Amino acid sequence: MARAFITGARGFLGVELVKAARRAGHDVIETDVRGEPSLDLLDTDAVRAALSAAKPELLFHCAGLTRADPALLLRANVVATASLLSAMRDAAPKCRLVLVSSSAVYAPTSEKVTEAHPTRPVAPYGLSKLAQELLALHEGRSRTLTLSPRERGSPSTLPSPAPSSLDVVIARAFNLVGPGMPESLAAGAFARHVLNAEENHGPTEFSVGDTSAIRDFIDVRDVASGLLEVATHGRSGETYNLCRGIGAPVHDCLTALVKLGRMKVTPKVAPPGHNDNPSQVGDGSKLAALSPWRATIALETSMNDMMNALRMQQGETP
Repeated sequence: MARAFITGARGFLGVELVKAARRAGHDVIETDVRGEPSLDLLDTDAVRAALSAAKPELLFHCAGLTRADPALLLRANVVATASLLSAMRDAAPKCRLVLVSSSAVYAPTSEKVTEAHPTRPVAPYGLSKLAQELLALHEGRSRTLTLSPRERGSPSTLPSPAPSSLDVVIARAFNLVGPGMPESLAAGAFARHVLNAEENHGPTEFSVGDTSAIRDFIDVRDVASGLLEVATHGRSGETYNLCRGIGAPVHDCLTALVKLGRMKVTPKVAPPGHNDNPSQVGDGSKLAALSPWRATIALETSMNDMMNALRMQQGETP
């Protein structure tokens, strides 16, 4: 097995990826800006030192933000990735980089989304992830040097060979759900409303936004195992969807969580409104052609396990 360096290891996805990688026998090096030891990816010298010490064969880049103002998103998702890539060139040039991207990079469509579908993000988060991808793929291509006519005629002035390109593969995850889901995301917020009603015996009514959008929900644990498959079977410079290939309205998450509540709650749902991307369902056949991996965890199981994890955090019995 390989030495696997994981950024964002204390985040929603990173926690599950660490578990999955260790179960698979990898020697895992956890890094995150939170907790101790802390690693700030914007500090290129610190990242370079960490990579030099770890000598990883695989690097899973999970760190970043999903919700913030555009400037913070670009700093956390793009500038930090540029810093990481610079450090990799110097300290881990032979390491395979698995960049965790998002289906948010795709243009809206009513058809199932393959990796060949055009990219046209409709929100700043997707824009930051697309820029992140382009940076990584740029480093994954051989860099050539342009010589002047005079230099081409004089062998003694030829520069040394360009540095080798990095081994980069991209995984575009669709809508993650499951235990540990942050409350900044819709299903996480729904679960918190339900749990608050249980803990405080009210309020039993709460308001939520439009829940009509169709999304391809995939459990975070399935994504973690899928990333390991991408690392093993993915081809350098290629992109792979991680999805279930099944669409469900956001309302299905709300309905499942309300049913799991121990008190009767009544969500007040906003009427359907304008949505720049009303439906998005992935096509995972590209990875399926290379790997036996499939997403297997049902949405209802994800919601149940998410509620149980929240109850355990509160010291309650699941």
